[in-house]
Order: sequence, then C-alpha cells, then structure tokens
Amino acid sequence: MPYKRFSQGLRPLIAILYLNLLAYIVRSLMSIIFTFTRMMIFVLLLTIIGGPSYLGQATIGALIALAFGAGFSQFSVDLNALRLTGYKYILVSSPVGSMSYAFGTAIGMSLLSSINILIFFIIWLVFYKPTALAASLLVVILLAIWAIGVMLGFTISTIVRTPHMLFNITDTLYAVLIYAMPVYYSLEVLPEAIRPLTYISPATHASILAREISMKGSIYSTSNTIFLAVYIAIFTIISTKWARWRDI
Repeated sequence: MPYKRFSQGLRPLIAILYLNLLAYIVRSLMSIIFTFTRMMIFVLLLTIIGGPSYLGQATIGALIALAFGAGFSQFSVDLNALRLTGYKYILVSSPVGSMSYAFGTAIGMSLLSSINILIFFIIWLVFYKPTALAASLLVVILLAIWAIGVMLGFTISTIVRTPHMLFNITDTLYAVLIYAMPVYYSLEVLPEAIRPLTYISPATHASILAREISMKGSIYSTSNTIFLAVYIAIFTIISTKWARWRDI
C-alpha cells in the first residue's frame, strides 16, 4: 500500500515531465552549442589567467553555474512564457500541486542544460580523478543547487508577469548570485571583511562543498552543508505556500 500511494503521488510529476519532454527534446541544438561555447570560453579565459592548475576550480564554477542557471534563469523565463499558451489551463484545473508542477516542468526544461553539465562533469572527472563517493557527493550538490534554482525561479515567475521584466530580473539576480560570488574562485581570495556577505548566495556554499569534495574526497564543512539545507527548506516552504502558481 505505501508503494501504491507513492506511485500515485508520482503520476502528476511524470505527466508534466512527459509534456515538457515532448516540447524540449525537439528544440534546436543551437541552444546547447551557445551555452557550452560561452561557458567553455569563460573557463578557458580563467585558466589562462590563473594557470593550468586553475582549470579544476573553473570547471567546478561552471558546473555550479550551469546547474543553478538551468533551474533559475532558463526555467523561470520559459515557465512564464507558458502563460501565453493554453498550457496553464490544463494544470490549473487539475489537482497537481505546486511542487509537482515546478519540478516536472523544470526537469523537462533542463534536459538540454544537462548535456552541458555532463560535458563539464566529465572534464571534472578527468582533472580530479575522484573516487566513486566523491563523484556521487558532487552529483548531490549539483542536484541541490539546481533544486534551489528551480524553487527560486518558480516563485519569481509567478510574481513577475512580464517576460521581458522577468528576464531582466533573473539575469541580474543570476549575475549577483553567481558571478559576484566566489563560485569560480576560492572564498579565500576575498578580504575577510566581506566574506560573510557572500553567504547570502546558495551557490557560494555549493561551490565550497564542491571544492572540498574535489580536493579532499568528502564533505567536511558542516556549516556550509547546513546553510544549503536551510536554503532548500526555506525555498520549499515559499514555493509551496506563497507561490501564486495557479495564477500564471
């Protein structure tokens, strides 16, 4: 009986994933090429400036940025665009919950981004030669930062209704949470006085944990793990209780 209830609970998620899978699997490959080329150029530039040994850190930053961006920037804008179609009426009139709608749609919309993530993940594997445990832990971190991006993007997309305005807001927030934070570089590079300010970004904690996994093979920073867990809990509550998703 518990299995039956669990499988019934998964049906809305699978149905929404299927709808978005059909829509996104046929999208132009140019979006993959553009994202990969832009990210690879950025990683190579950082490696040229920091030296060959910096390739590992730059790759970690690319993984965190891609995972968070797939859930936040891409998902929120595309989800908002669904308001212009009849897609929303199918779901608003159904018993689908907010989290099933958010993650079912996000998984479908993240398929193309997952290809780029896989490429950089392979580069990470070659560079660090991690154990199976370390590789598994990094996957968990990437899933965590992706989930946070999904919930944050989902909530914002239900509040900001204009696609152009939403794009500007998410693009600015993405730049602040990723590029302005120690994601592509170590936290120790920054002056101690401003380091606490970077903790506002969940990507900071994800990148710190990813570096620990890469260099030490496991997670030792309890505080960053707690911060990331708290972010997940907060955005889960916000997405479940306050996101006006049935109005989109």
